[in-house]
Amino acid sequence: MDFYSFGVQAAFDKFAFDPEAAQKVLALAKARQLPKASGRLVPTLAGMPGLKQHRSDTAGVHKKLTEALGPSTGKFLAAQAQQQTDATVPGRILQQTGKPTIYPGRGSIRDQFNSAVGDAFGAPPTVPAEQRKMLHSILKGHELDESSVSSRMGAAQFGHRSPDVIFREHNRVVTLPPGNAQVQAFMKHYRDPKIPELQAIDISPRLRESTLFPTNLTYGESPRLSRHARKHLINRAERNVLGPLIEHKDEIAKSIREESL
Repeated sequence: MDFYSFGVQAAFDKFAFDPEAAQKVLALAKARQLPKASGRLVPTLAGMPGLKQHRSDTAGVHKKLTEALGPSTGKFLAAQAQQQTDATVPGRILQQTGKPTIYPGRGSIRDQFNSAVGDAFGAPPTVPAEQRKMLHSILKGHELDESSVSSRMGAAQFGHRSPDVIFREHNRVVTLPPGNAQVQAFMKHYRDPKIPELQAIDISPRLRESTLFPTNLTYGESPRLSRHARKHLINRAERNVLGPLIEHKDEIAKSIREESL
């Protein structure tokens, strides 16, 4: 059977993201979340790993870049990435606290999304009050993953530590219980450029997380991804990033040498 032919949705029904699971996510997120006043420093909902995890992630990325591009180029690119992290407010706080952290952001979830992406995505669907708890649990679950999963290359262009953050989010969205259609519509609005009302808006496909999925899988619609499937897709996303770097590694190395002169 083809790897992407998922005809076993019924087998995953027991993993549905129901209200009980949502409550557990919200409780875990609350334990890691900073006070609301931190929204002045980091105005949008965000998650950061602990210092130990961050150092392990940095070493892992350095190793992959070195294997693909050679010692000098890999070291340079890894150092650049580290400098960018250290220059951010969350990065500086990470150095001080060392703990996995979630920043609550500022204002409503809708306002936070709009401030992060601007007007390019248009107005998202309205989520009624009775569905907002499930929406918040989806988003807090995302940040829990940002603060806990191991970093992998392949999703940094979207601002995520690993493609698995999106694959896990997809699993929650597609297994929501009935009565949460607007939550699913809200999430697809920001992740999937193929929905009809956005097709007329000029947004680069590279800015949408749905490009992490192969063409026959759709964010928020396709069946729940097993752990094995997620691992396969994570490796695929990583190869998609490393491939062009390897192809042009000589030009990259030359550019780095010229910069250092």
